[in-house]
Amino acid sequence: LEFAKDDTKLAGLVQPSLSTVNDRISEWGVAVEQKRAILLLSYAIHEKVCAGSEKAYETLVQYLHTFEAEGDASSAKEQAGTAIALAISLDTVHEYNDLLGLKVVQQLSKDGDKLAALLAVFASGELKQYQSSLSADEAVLKEKGLTKDSGLKKIQMTCFTALANKNSELSFADISNALNIGEDQVEEWIVAAVAANLLEARIDQLARKAFVQWCPQQAFTQDQWQSMQTQIGVWKDSVKRMLTSLEEADATN
Repeated sequence: LEFAKDDTKLAGLVQPSLSTVNDRISEWGVAVEQKRAILLLSYAIHEKVCAGSEKAYETLVQYLHTFEAEGDASSAKEQAGTAIALAISLDTVHEYNDLLGLKVVQQLSKDGDKLAALLAVFASGELKQYQSSLSADEAVLKEKGLTKDSGLKKIQMTCFTALANKNSELSFADISNALNIGEDQVEEWIVAAVAANLLEARIDQLARKAFVQWCPQQAFTQDQWQSMQTQIGVWKDSVKRMLTSLEEADATN
């Protein structure tokens, strides 16, 4: 791996075998420091073959996970910043909960790191917040080789899925206002979201509406967690009542 990371041809030959690297690490029972070294070399090889790829991002996130049991994950801050930049730039990454929950990313947030703050904005899908802070964030984006236009498109898509999470029926006007686009562009955005497997929806062109059939939860707020816990409590009570009724019915028979 050490030799492959500096040679494009050799890296290309080695890269396919990296899909089993986690299994081999488990088999070998290597120490955490060795695991980190292997994962960083794997990341470097992915970068050599195709810079900024999803495989490079996934490997880097695996590396950051090895610091979860550490009291201080500050030694991985540089890699965390790179992972955040990849999460923002990659068209295939639309879920940020795992990255936001990592100890090193949380440390960056506490330190007031602008890139970590920007990731939180992307996860929330708050388009207006992104636009209002763009003057400050633009420098951060540029530093990581990103552009404000690519960032804008990414957060617009997150904003769209957040909207779809709250409403199963969306008018073209609702989508247009939320994404700050023309109504003539709405169908294009719906098709793009469906193609990216971010939601399933049916378009009614006559009614100028989209009917959302499925959309995954992007990021849970504290209120949403509380709401879920309350709903689970209601379900548990319903199941208990049903079981009690069945037991009483059996007792009378």
